[in-house]
Amino acid sequence: MDDFWELNPISERKLRDNNWILLTGKQVPIVVDEETHNYFITHNFEHLKKNINFLDAIKDAGFLKSKSQKVPNLISENQSKLWVTMRFFALCLGALSLLFVFYTTLTLGVPTGDKLISQSLNPLLNVSFIIIFSVLTTLIHEMAHLFFGQQTLHRRSVLINSKLAVIRVSLSHTWTWTLLGRLTAVSAGVITDLLILAILSGLNLVSHSWFLPIACAILWIRILWQFRLHKRTDGQLLLALIFDMPFLCQDLKSSKARYLIFIKFFGVSISLLLIIGWIVPLCIRIYQLFY
Repeated sequence: MDDFWELNPISERKLRDNNWILLTGKQVPIVVDEETHNYFITHNFEHLKKNINFLDAIKDAGFLKSKSQKVPNLISENQSKLWVTMRFFALCLGALSLLFVFYTTLTLGVPTGDKLISQSLNPLLNVSFIIIFSVLTTLIHEMAHLFFGQQTLHRRSVLINSKLAVIRVSLSHTWTWTLLGRLTAVSAGVITDLLILAILSGLNLVSHSWFLPIACAILWIRILWQFRLHKRTDGQLLLALIFDMPFLCQDLKSSKARYLIFIKFFGVSISLLLIIGWIVPLCIRIYQLFY
């Protein structure tokens, strides 16, 4: 216990409910009340020692220095004029891309799941394109998170789930950023998806290339996937960061509050939409090709 007596550098932000969210370079946020926050600021650990469980929690989160543990540096938000301008530009670009996608959808319709399979294309080439395009756009999506999250590409910033073949960028450090910084860092992935979709949809207006409907269908799936708010997605994190709900994920599993029921309903509706609009048509198209 004596080894843990000094605070590591921390960043902090006051939440709407007057609690404080704190984190270190280890990127494990904790939420404390005003009194506990004052203990942190004044380095008054005598009161904190009374709660052994809490003390263990802040040790694990990297708040207290230890001779045997080094905590990475904090990722502070860059609030220079250049970064603020880039964030505003990114959000505007996302909004314009969304409007253009809406326009092309009115003209061409929604590229549903049946568009993933081209009748005039070799099945092996079709599947290969789906895999390659999905991987490339996923990398672009995550690189956008890295850039606006002001992170470098290393093991601590990128979470890899080999079982699910999923790559995710950790954005926990943005909890103490400004609203603009949080909003841009979390929505950057969807913004890049919308931008690519807008470009490809525009090309689809003037060209009949075989790959355009397939690519557009993939991007529609990815964008909608992020708005399954009842699951850990960019959409859920964005909602939590905007409305200062650090325990949203846990609350969705246990609480029966009306707004949480609505969030779950919305998320489940998106999941059903993906099934009805993409999985079912895809299965029908495959059946038509082989039977």
